[in-house]
Amino acid sequence: MQLRCVASRLTRFCSRNATTASKDLSKSTADAAVQDSERQHELFIAKDVPLSRESYQKYMEECRAGDSRVLNFPESNADLHLVSVSTVAPFSATDVYKMLNRLKPSLIMLQVRPDQFLKSEVRFDPKDDEEAYIQQLMHSPEKVLPSWETYQRVKTDLLCSGILIGEQRSWKSEAEEDFSHRERLNEELIATASMWAARNQSTPILLADLPEQVYLPHVANSLSLHELREIFRLTCNRRGYAEEDKPVNLFGSMIRAFPDIFLYLTDRYIAAIVRAMLKSRARPIPESWVLFCGHGQTRSLPQYIAREDYTYKLSECMKVPERFSTILRRESVEMLIEKIAMLELLHNSHITVGKSEEIEQLLSKRNVEWIKREVIKDLGTDAVSSKLRLFMGLVNECIEERNRQIRLGVKRRSAEYKSVLLNKLPL
Repeated sequence: MQLRCVASRLTRFCSRNATTASKDLSKSTADAAVQDSERQHELFIAKDVPLSRESYQKYMEECRAGDSRVLNFPESNADLHLVSVSTVAPFSATDVYKMLNRLKPSLIMLQVRPDQFLKSEVRFDPKDDEEAYIQQLMHSPEKVLPSWETYQRVKTDLLCSGILIGEQRSWKSEAEEDFSHRERLNEELIATASMWAARNQSTPILLADLPEQVYLPHVANSLSLHELREIFRLTCNRRGYAEEDKPVNLFGSMIRAFPDIFLYLTDRYIAAIVRAMLKSRARPIPESWVLFCGHGQTRSLPQYIAREDYTYKLSECMKVPERFSTILRRESVEMLIEKIAMLELLHNSHITVGKSEEIEQLLSKRNVEWIKREVIKDLGTDAVSSKLRLFMGLVNECIEERNRQIRLGVKRRSAEYKSVLLNKLPL
């Protein structure tokens, strides 16, 4: 971690009392950090997660500069190339394009939630063949282009590097609307992959992340309100403490602190997709395919894909648990709405304090519809408007708490840095 120099000069000779006070402050902040670490370790961990939180965090740290792995499937004569993005220096469009030119994959998989990208529901019926579901995830390159502006930016980079000698084809995006991906991949990588695919026999692109319509309810219903409050607080505090470190958003900080909760769902889902495609008889198995994923998952994914006892069926991955309950009671719809407000901010860090109308425009419409369904099921249609107002109020409260925790993290970091400087000064 890089530490910013303190602008003001510290007096060369400090009183013993100041030094002692500084050491006490350092001890208190260290104790707070230990307590947070212990509290973080005690938070919910899914029982059937094959990888521990420590293993996930180790993989993510080792792969911060990017990583690649090749999985061979001799029985299918297929090679799956796993490529994780870098959080230190994101891959340039030139790097991605050169990589695809060398591998020449017949299928590209992107860790992108299909319903988040295409703004439509992904339908899964357990009675149907898995092939019918996978077909919904396959798209033409033109449909996966995030936006015209991103395309122009990537095209300029490729032309300047000499990779492209003029873009002859007339490119027209077929995306339903501009898309800004805030999770594991950036828009430039997605646009570069779609451009390469379009120029190479329209190579199909598969959006391989767990749909948002399953992911968010699964997280909300698996955690108690107390546990999610702690995750929210610790994530925001961590973000403030690591102000100059990567990642730069709450989602990235949350993933690094609790990967076994949030990445586990994606890993088992992608493993199920890969396994289903290897067993498919309806389509030829690609000889060479590429999966672009988030950092660390090139190490975790193979452990789900390669080992039979870690594999899951798509029907299991798409199943949403019932609302969280204990022996004494089931969580109320108001408690669920508070969870949704916290998840909204953890995944959409760009939401800031403002007028209700302005915030409403930034909120996920899918979350609003989810609240409506739950309210109607529990309380009837008459309660919908009041509960949506409650949701807006809770979002504003969560924004204030987020900003407060970030400030506390920054203060804790500054206090530790100053105490280090004071301890080094001669008495």
